[in-house]
Amino acid sequence: MDFTRKFNFGLTLDTNLNKVDKFLAKYGQYIHSLYFSPPFGKQFHSRKKIAMQFMLPWKRRLFWQILQRARANGIEIELLLNTVGLIEADVKLAADGMARHGVMPDSVCFCQPYYQAVSKYFPTQKYIWSFNNVVRTAKEVDLVAANYRVDAIVLGGCAIRNNQLFAHIKHTIGKQVYLLLNNACSFNCAKCGNAFGISCTDVFNKNRQTHSAEYLYALQSVFPCELYDGTINVADIYCFKLSTRSSDLTYAAKAIDSYTSGEVSTYVKQSKMNLALWGRVGYFWKLFSTMDFDEIVRCKAQILGHDVDLDGTLCKPAPTEDDR
Repeated sequence: MDFTRKFNFGLTLDTNLNKVDKFLAKYGQYIHSLYFSPPFGKQFHSRKKIAMQFMLPWKRRLFWQILQRARANGIEIELLLNTVGLIEADVKLAADGMARHGVMPDSVCFCQPYYQAVSKYFPTQKYIWSFNNVVRTAKEVDLVAANYRVDAIVLGGCAIRNNQLFAHIKHTIGKQVYLLLNNACSFNCAKCGNAFGISCTDVFNKNRQTHSAEYLYALQSVFPCELYDGTINVADIYCFKLSTRSSDLTYAAKAIDSYTSGEVSTYVKQSKMNLALWGRVGYFWKLFSTMDFDEIVRCKAQILGHDVDLDGTLCKPAPTEDDR
């Protein structure tokens, strides 16, 4: 499978410019676009860590340098406007700030309430319907397409294996599918952003009353083999979105290596914390060290309805006569 320019990648500041250059030299070919929240105030950030990083002048300088490196490597720039409570002035602030630094985004990924402001201040950019809007069904997709000028829709959660929905988005309404691979959100989460006073951890804890952590991880994560064995129809996926903003480039490199090679077992043998490569939502982290990997594999085989390839066998080319 050709993964050239197939990954939508989150910008991380847990690095330095030298490491960025080395990373792009090796992995830049796989990255279609680099997404980020703007460094113009805490209102743009749901992760406190990233908001705090942007308070440091050298981190802000690093941010602009990374964007310049991305552009130089043919990687598109994607601005996120997906936190709760932004107002039109914030969208204008983001547009003015990006223009002032000479790095206008190629695309804007946003939540529904900001559509009018995004249309006003980013009139020529590609529009991506944020995962935080929580689209799960063809009917919901049709409503989006009928009421908004949108070019792509981000899917995840319970839609991660919904090939019918992928096909509907690509072939029926003519939009692009961005699939969030490695966040491992609960399938029954109502909405992102602590909706209705219920956090994603609350939902997970309730689910654990009826299912094991191993089963929930198997259900919510995407192993590399699912991209190769027909579980996910990759022909209908425009980009694979990787959650990497709160990690470092070592994590990012391992995630890309794993998804492009099909390898799982080697990483788990190194450390069960590497389970975060395929499902990194926060509530799993404290459980990884005690989770039974064999049980995860059994559960995933039950969910998928077939054996799980853990060593990239499906990715390897068939042997030729010369090999034999």
